[in-house]
Amino acid sequence: MSWDRLGEAAGLSPAAAKARWQGSDEEIAARHEAGRKRSARPSAKPTDLPGLSVAEAAEKLGVSVQAIYLRVSRGQLEAQTVELPDGRRYKRVFPSD
Repeated sequence: MSWDRLGEAAGLSPAAAKARWQGSDEEIAARHEAGRKRSARPSAKPTDLPGLSVAEAAEKLGVSVQAIYLRVSRGQLEAQTVELPDGRRYKRVFPSD
Protein backbone atom coordinates (compact mmCIF):
# COMPACT_ATOMS: atom_id res chain seq x y z
CA MET A 1 0.00 0.00 0.00
CA SER A 2 1.31 3.50 -0.76
CA TRP A 3 1.84 6.17 1.90
CA ASP A 4 -0.81 8.24 0.09
CA ARG A 5 -3.45 5.54 0.48
CA LEU A 6 -2.41 4.69 4.04
CA GLY A 7 -2.52 8.35 5.04
CA GLU A 8 -5.91 8.80 3.43
CA ALA A 9 -7.29 5.76 5.26
CA ALA A 10 -5.95 7.02 8.59
CA GLY A 11 -6.96 10.63 8.04
CA LEU A 12 -3.34 11.77 7.90
CA SER A 13 -1.08 13.31 5.31
CA PRO A 14 1.20 10.86 3.50
CA ALA A 15 4.21 12.34 5.33
CA ALA A 16 2.54 11.93 8.73
CA ALA A 17 1.56 8.33 7.94
CA LYS A 18 5.13 7.57 6.88
CA ALA A 19 6.56 9.20 10.02
CA ARG A 20 4.18 7.20 12.19
CA TRP A 21 4.45 3.75 10.62
CA GLN A 22 7.74 3.56 8.71
CA GLY A 23 10.30 1.07 10.00
CA SER A 24 10.29 -2.12 11.98
CA ASP A 25 8.07 -2.73 14.99
CA GLU A 26 11.06 -2.08 17.25
CA GLU A 27 11.82 1.27 15.58
CA ILE A 28 8.20 2.35 15.83
CA ALA A 29 8.07 1.33 19.51
CA ALA A 30 11.30 3.27 20.19
CA ARG A 31 9.86 6.44 18.58
CA HIS A 32 6.66 6.13 20.59
CA GLU A 33 8.62 5.63 23.83
CA ALA A 34 10.77 8.68 23.08
CA GLY A 35 7.60 10.70 22.53
CA ARG A 36 6.19 9.55 25.87
CA LYS A 37 9.42 10.56 27.61
CA ARG A 38 9.29 14.02 26.02
CA SER A 39 5.67 14.51 26.98
CA ALA A 40 6.35 13.44 30.58
CA ARG A 41 8.88 16.23 31.04
CA PRO A 42 7.72 19.23 33.01
CA SER A 43 6.50 21.94 30.67
CA ALA A 44 6.46 24.87 33.05
CA LYS A 45 9.54 27.02 33.21
CA PRO A 46 11.12 27.07 36.65
CA THR A 47 10.79 30.36 38.51
CA ASP A 48 13.73 29.95 40.87
CA LEU A 49 16.57 30.40 38.36
CA PRO A 50 19.27 33.01 39.00
CA GLY A 51 19.36 36.29 37.10
CA LEU A 52 16.82 37.29 34.48
CA SER A 53 15.52 35.55 31.40
CA VAL A 54 16.53 37.13 28.12
CA ALA A 55 12.98 38.46 27.68
CA GLU A 56 12.94 39.89 31.21
CA ALA A 57 16.32 41.57 30.68
CA ALA A 58 15.11 43.05 27.37
CA GLU A 59 12.02 44.46 29.03
CA LYS A 60 14.00 45.85 31.97
CA LEU A 61 16.55 47.53 29.69
CA GLY A 62 13.96 48.69 27.15
CA VAL A 63 15.56 46.88 24.20
CA SER A 64 14.74 43.90 22.00
CA VAL A 65 15.63 40.30 22.76
CA GLN A 66 18.05 40.38 19.83
CA ALA A 67 19.80 43.40 21.39
CA ILE A 68 20.33 41.39 24.60
CA TYR A 69 21.98 38.54 22.68
CA LEU A 70 24.14 41.07 20.82
CA ARG A 71 25.25 42.73 24.06
CA VAL A 72 26.07 39.31 25.54
CA SER A 73 28.16 38.37 22.48
CA ARG A 74 30.00 41.72 22.71
CA GLY A 75 30.72 41.19 26.40
CA GLN A 76 28.57 44.13 27.48
CA LEU A 77 26.26 41.90 29.52
CA GLU A 78 27.07 38.88 31.66
CA ALA A 79 25.07 35.76 30.86
CA GLN A 80 25.16 32.06 31.72
CA THR A 81 23.35 29.00 30.43
CA VAL A 82 21.79 27.10 33.30
CA GLU A 83 21.16 23.39 32.69
CA LEU A 84 18.64 21.54 34.83
CA PRO A 85 19.01 17.86 35.77
CA ASP A 86 16.31 16.90 33.24
CA GLY A 87 18.33 18.42 30.37
CA ARG A 88 16.42 21.67 29.90
CA ARG A 89 18.68 24.69 29.38
CA TYR A 90 17.96 28.37 29.97
CA LYS A 91 20.01 31.47 29.14
CA ARG A 92 20.12 33.75 32.16
CA VAL A 93 21.28 37.36 32.05
CA PHE A 94 22.88 39.33 34.88
CA PRO A 95 22.61 43.05 34.06
CA SER A 96 24.68 45.34 36.25
CA ASP A 97 22.48 47.91 37.96
